[in-house]
Amino acid sequence: MIQCKKCGTWAPDGTNYCPSCGSHLDAPQYGYDPELYSEEDIQQNRFMAVFSYLGILFLIPLIAGKHSPYVRFHTNQGIVLFLTELIFNVCRSAVRIANHFSFIHFGWVLSILNVFSYVFLVLAIWGIINVCTGKAAKLPFIGEIRILR
Repeated sequence: MIQCKKCGTWAPDGTNYCPSCGSHLDAPQYGYDPELYSEEDIQQNRFMAVFSYLGILFLIPLIAGKHSPYVRFHTNQGIVLFLTELIFNVCRSAVRIANHFSFIHFGWVLSILNVFSYVFLVLAIWGIINVCTGKAAKLPFIGEIRILR
């Protein structure tokens, strides 16, 4: 019997695909299991993975580090962080515009949103710390979202 690294289902020997989730049983799976990332991969690609959390610079590891499972993991986390922050900033801009053209004052909402924007800085620092310590740990709140396959 062989266990699927993605969902944990047991499959009979000789089976190429998981009967539960359909993923290939021999291929490395995206996940948070430290056994999926070799120490050599982590050491060689640590610097590249840091770029994943530096805004639009996630494009560098996306293109240059596509063969490293460790870099792909952190690139996915960085893309999700970037897109979440982008959506947040669009919403914050909409509130600013509404505040400017409306007779209702949204200053208190903008103050709360401005304070909340520091969460993205904390998440980026959290991700960089994970990279520097060789961990493949997901970010809080948004880490479950998967964009890269």
